Parts: sequence; C-alpha cells; structure tokens
Amino acid sequence: MTRTLSGVKFETFLDLSLHNETGMRLAFDRGCLEIEMSPLPTHESPNRCIELMVDWIAEVRGFEVRSLGSTTFHREAPEQGAEPDSCFYIQSVSQLPVDLAEFDQQKHIPDLVVEVDITSPSIDKDSFYARIGVPEIWRYQKSSVTILVLEAGRYVSAGSRAISGMDAHILTRLLAQGQKQLRSHWREAVRVWARGEK
Repeated sequence: MTRTLSGVKFETFLDLSLHNETGMRLAFDRGCLEIEMSPLPTHESPNRCIELMVDWIAEVRGFEVRSLGSTTFHREAPEQGAEPDSCFYIQSVSQLPVDLAEFDQQKHIPDLVVEVDITSPSIDKDSFYARIGVPEIWRYQKSSVTILVLEAGRYVSAGSRAISGMDAHILTRLLAQGQKQLRSHWREAVRVWARGEK
C-alpha cells in the first residue's frame, strides 16, 4: 500500500529516512512524499530472489559484489530523494569504503538499482536515478523484469551492463523459477546459467 503526501518539507523526508526502522520505502520530489508501507510478500519475494541471484552469479563468476539494500540517496537542489528496493555495487565495489561510516551517498553511486513496482508509483524515481548517474535499473512489474540502462541522460531498455549476458528475458525466467522451485533446485539453475552451460 502506498500513500502520497504533498506540501512536505525536504528536511522531514531526510529525518524520516534517517530514523526509518519500519521497513517503509520513501521517495521525495519537491514537496511530494511517497511512502510505501510495510512491503507485502508479493513485493519482498522478487526483491529477495534478485538479491540471491546477484550473489550466486558473482560467486560463480568470481567477481565482488556488495549490496547496500534500500540505502537513501538524495540531492538538495532540486529537493529529491529515493530509497531503492535493493542496490548493488559491482564495477565500483572497490571504491566503497571498508568502513561504511565513511560512506558518502553523494559520491558512492550504485551500479545497479532494483525497483519492485507492485503498485503504481506517483513519483518518477527514474529521473532522479538518471540525475545522480545510476547506470542501470532492474524494474520488476507484473511478473516480468525490464532492464534499463542509462544512455545520454535517460534510460533505455537493453541487456545488462552490470552482469554480462543477462537480458530481460533470462532475468524474468530465472526470477519466475525462484518463486516456484525449491531453493536448492533454483540455486543450481542460476549457477548453471552463470557458468554458461544453458
């Protein structure tokens, strides 16, 4: 369930995001605050499956990945901000500080953001992500995933740049398997794909 409030101060959004211990997701755009209440299983299942897939693929292919979940990103001018469902550092993982107390959300931009849209969002997060330079978005909507990559300041549908060989069709298929199969069977299917065996 999503609630949208207008006439909200940017400082209120920052304060809510700083003290958010409820699992709500927040987005803000120049006075408009969108609150996605405690996520339902239909939201959390695809999100968690994507997190697992990225980890397993990284393990098989031998690259480092770091997830910072729904970290808040914001910019003061114009007053905008968002918390993705998940975010990953892959190509830029070596630039993250070992001590996350030194993390700078202005400087450390994730390589990949995941958005699970069960309801229709009222705030256009894509324009914000493009503005701060997020290279890639995986958007889950109506049981399928769209891969969007940033080109010349806007997002276009394309194959993944964060994980080579991944496209929307493969991602949708693997994700559907993850929500229906036993975890051990599904993990092996993901690993088989990552090895290039299927």
